[in-house]
Amino acid sequence: MSFLTIRQAVTRTPLCRRSLATVSDQAVNATVREGALRPAHNVEIDPEHGLWAFFRKTKDGKYTTLEPAHKVHDFSGRSWQAAELRRKSFKDIHTLWYITLRERNLLATQAAEMRRLNIRLDAANVQKKDYRCRKTMARIKLVLNERRLAYDAAVQLHAEQQATEQVTEATKSIPEGEAPAS
Repeated sequence: MSFLTIRQAVTRTPLCRRSLATVSDQAVNATVREGALRPAHNVEIDPEHGLWAFFRKTKDGKYTTLEPAHKVHDFSGRSWQAAELRRKSFKDIHTLWYITLRERNLLATQAAEMRRLNIRLDAANVQKKDYRCRKTMARIKLVLNERRLAYDAAVQLHAEQQATEQVTEATKSIPEGEAPAS
C-alpha cells in the first residue's frame, strides 16, 4: 500500500492540474496548516467531532479503523445476562443500550474497512463481538418489555381496585331496608 504525497494527491484532481504545474514543492508544503487532517484540502477537522465515535481511540489519542495485529485475538468479554440487567435502573439500561449501539457502529466500520482492504472478517473476531452486542441489546429489550408489562398490569390492578372501592362505597350509602335501584 503506497501513500500519496501532497503533490500527488492534489495533482490527481482535474481542477488543480493546471494550476499546480507552476507551483514548487516548497509552496505546496507551505500552504498546509499544522494539524490539518486532510492536507490536500487544507481543512482542519474538529478532534471532538461525533463521527470519531465510529473509530477506536488508541492510548496516544489517535483513531484507528482496524484493531492492531497484537489485539486481534483479544476476547473482550461476554454479553450481559437478563438477570444482571433486571437489577439495573432504567438510566443504566438506557446508557448501556447506547454504549452497545456505539460498539456495533464501531464494529460495522471495522468490518467495512476490512472488506475494503480484502481482509478476512473472522480474522479480528468482528462477527463474534457483534453477536455479543446484539445479544445484549435483545436482552435489554426483553427486560424493558417485562417492565412495561408489569407496569401495565399494575395500572390495570389499580383501576380494578378503584372500581371495587367505588362499588362498595355506593352499596354502603344505600339504607339496609331499601333495594338498590336498577
